[in-house]
Amino acid sequence: MDVDIKIKEIIRTNRKSIAIQIMDDSSIVIRAPHNVSEDTINSIVSKNKYWIHQRKKEIESRDPKFSPKEYVNGEGFLYLGDFYKLTIVDNQNEPLIFKKWLLSFKKCTTKCKRCIY
Repeated sequence: MDVDIKIKEIIRTNRKSIAIQIMDDSSIVIRAPHNVSEDTINSIVSKNKYWIHQRKKEIESRDPKFSPKEYVNGEGFLYLGDFYKLTIVDNQNEPLIFKKWLLSFKKCTTKCKRCIY
């Protein structure tokens, strides 16, 4: 096995080809037929070393899936497949209003523990 590339898991299934999967956490999972030796898997991983490193860099450069929200004006929120910009207002009857691409949020004045802002 190549020193630079660490395989997290080798999954053996009823298949004819070998698949290299790079997961969201940059770990590598190999799916291979039952009759393929580890030496063959290691040689295929070594041949694809450049491709693997490229994909790992690409995955690591992405934004994290769940970034903590700061609840500031202009911050974006994804809701039911649509992207909304947050606007924090002082006076509003309802605590939360969706308008086209705008999410209007009433600022809490009581500073209770359950409020997020």
